[in-house]
Amino acid sequence: MTIRPMMIFDYPQLDALWQEDADHANDIGDRDSLRRFLERNPDTCFVAELGGMIVGSILAGHDGRTAILYRRVVGVLFRHRGIEIALLNTVIRTLHRAGVATLMCIAPRIGPLATAPAEDGFVPDPDAVPCVIDVEARYPRLPAEDRIC
Repeated sequence: MTIRPMMIFDYPQLDALWQEDADHANDIGDRDSLRRFLERNPDTCFVAELGGMIVGSILAGHDGRTAILYRRVVGVLFRHRGIEIALLNTVIRTLHRAGVATLMCIAPRIGPLATAPAEDGFVPDPDAVPCVIDVEARYPRLPAEDRIC
């Protein structure tokens, strides 16, 4: 297995991988969304390849101090082989070299992914409460020419 930086040309294989994962199939976005994410976070997104096929991916980003793990997906047939933790450790080493102090993730309270963060070493932060604003519900979709990025 090889872990390497994610590139936009990986999108067709990534889309297929993400679509097979019921927990992430609808929240990844399109090719242009991934391109913008990779432009902002070129050093913290990786793929795991086996025989030229992408079998896992991880997307993270940071502001120089705190990072967020947005999603990590490993193909159903390749889970529980250490790929998940290898991807996570690659991101952690990269963040450490960049001087980032904290990596956060958001996990569901129930379902098969609920225990994954604790198994990977994440601990609840007693000083933080996850809060969200549904931007798309609050503001109409901007035309492409009006978007910032």
